[in-house]
Amino acid sequence: MHHSIDTQQIVLHELTNEIDLNVKRKPLCAGWNGGIAHEGIQNAAGTVAYMVPGRNGTQWAANDDAYRFTPNGPPTPIAYTFVWTNAQTGAVLGNGSTLTLPPPVTIDSVICTVSVTGGCAPYSFSSVYQVGVGKVNANFTYTKKYGCDEDTIVFNNITNPQIATTYTWFFGDLNTSTDANPTHIYANQGTYTVTLIADHPPCIKDTDIQVIVISHPINAAIAVLGPNPAVPGIIPKDSVCLGQGFLATTGSSVVAALVQYIYDWGDGTSDTMTSPTPIAHTYANVGTYTVTHIITDTLGCKDTSSQLVYVIIPSYVNFTVSDSVICVGDPVLFTDTISANTNFFSWNFDDGKILDNIHNPSHTWDHTPASGTYNVTLTGKTPRCPDAVVSKSIQIDDYPIVNLGPDTSICPGVTGSILLANVSNPFAANNLWNTNETSSSITVTQPGRFWLTVTSNNGECKSTDSIWVQRDCYLNIPNSFSPNADGLNDYFLPREILSSGLKSFTMDIYNRWGEKIFTTNKIDGRGWDGKYNNVDQPVGVFVYIINAQFINNVKKEFKGNVTLLR
Repeated sequence: MHHSIDTQQIVLHELTNEIDLNVKRKPLCAGWNGGIAHEGIQNAAGTVAYMVPGRNGTQWAANDDAYRFTPNGPPTPIAYTFVWTNAQTGAVLGNGSTLTLPPPVTIDSVICTVSVTGGCAPYSFSSVYQVGVGKVNANFTYTKKYGCDEDTIVFNNITNPQIATTYTWFFGDLNTSTDANPTHIYANQGTYTVTLIADHPPCIKDTDIQVIVISHPINAAIAVLGPNPAVPGIIPKDSVCLGQGFLATTGSSVVAALVQYIYDWGDGTSDTMTSPTPIAHTYANVGTYTVTHIITDTLGCKDTSSQLVYVIIPSYVNFTVSDSVICVGDPVLFTDTISANTNFFSWNFDDGKILDNIHNPSHTWDHTPASGTYNVTLTGKTPRCPDAVVSKSIQIDDYPIVNLGPDTSICPGVTGSILLANVSNPFAANNLWNTNETSSSITVTQPGRFWLTVTSNNGECKSTDSIWVQRDCYLNIPNSFSPNADGLNDYFLPREILSSGLKSFTMDIYNRWGEKIFTTNKIDGRGWDGKYNNVDQPVGVFVYIINAQFINNVKKEFKGNVTLLR
């Protein structure tokens, strides 16, 4: 079994430099290192060692054993120096093993520092000595107790000494006290210089001066943030439009924490909050309201501020249109309704044209292309309010294109039928012919005038074109003429005017006695001029016989009477 050394002690004798080794109990431990042990001393570097005789690497045991090492030669002389200093200021007061202070003593304590040289090594130590009170040490602390109207300061006097010491307090507000631990009430917040004078005869008086700041103002203020939600371009002020939320927050300043925020909106309603979060309120009626803001801090102190808020009427605009579905080039009449408080309004016709402050305008979309949907917008403006905006759509269609081509003619037997169609817009829908047909084209077999009307998809825009299908292969024979050189009906049967499609033609004129007085075979002749042998014939009835052949090889004979008039 292994047994340890109970106690081992090394003692250095400072004046003689002798070293004692003391061992309480050291058993022989054969099971540890073969029972071999060492006892001695060595230098710090471990290069020189001095061993106890018989105990340098041998087996040994000891109980209450001691051995002293004595150095060779005489011991080193030891010297002492003394320095006395003021414990408060550090000033040197004297040297030597004693210190005498002349009266009056004004020092509370002194320090004696002893420096030792010789022996093992130089060292020093210090001691503090209380030598008596030569001066009073005036000092105090204080505790603030805030109030709403007045503030209380409780003073704690820690002057040394306090026994048989008198005090004079100056509180900085023209008030004084001679109490040891006074309590003083300040009527107003501010910065105060408090002076304590302590007197302890025969000691020197002492003064402690401290500055006490009493500042816990509570200043209520309401900050107007304007309408809620915010209106772009409007700087928050004290006006809001009817129907808009009015956003406000506290602008109060306070040292103590606030615990309550009250907003009295001036319309019979209020809100109470426990944080300075902005709050919104919506007024139900136009008018001027006084918003009162009341704040309460942790002391229970309150302050109030107020702000006038003006609730104004916002703009109102609206309009009607004479027609919302029109054709290109047709005017539209706009009839507006605008509130009297609207100080500016503007029309935007969605085609780059804008009119400002014009009531009941009319507008025509006549540019190319103009068809499409246009959003006409009327905007009204009132200061401090969002714009009033109303828009309505106008649908504009182009007039349909209708072109039946040039007039034509029809000759029975030669021209079997004619196809009439919208040659410029063959795929147009919504067709209506004067024959009540609705197809895009019709076939005609008789002469006449024909119309086609095409309606736009919106049902508003209509375009019409007509074509004259003239009769061909015909001869129109009048029953009278007036050869009086007035330029009207001066000839009987001018073929270029009264016929078409002639292939051959003969005409004979007879008077009442059966005498042939005129004959011609010209297809394009002007006809009979009412003369015989260049002599004007009298007014009367004459007989004609006409044989005609047309380009369709149809031959016809016409007999009848014609009246000559003057």
